[in-house]
Amino acid sequence: MLTSTDSFSAAMDFATLLSDNGLCTVVGEIPGNMPSSYGDVLYFQTPNALLAFTVSYKYFMRPDESKSNLPLLPDVQISANDALEEALRLIHND
Repeated sequence: MLTSTDSFSAAMDFATLLSDNGLCTVVGEIPGNMPSSYGDVLYFQTPNALLAFTVSYKYFMRPDESKSNLPLLPDVQISANDALEEALRLIHND
């Protein structure tokens, strides 16, 4: 699984699900948000002043609760620009 600081939301959730269950090797950078975090945004607008605002209403919990306060740490930390090449190297060496 390749990750970067641009991996967030569903991409980060998917990478964390695979990683926490031992189904992949994560190569790249720490994703852009925490695995245990609020998401799914509701949009509101006040009727008179027409002020717009948002609020998150769901809390997503990391599969491995013992790591709930930690970011997803790649097994191989490397710049996102070099992650694919490193993953291919790891595949060919196994």
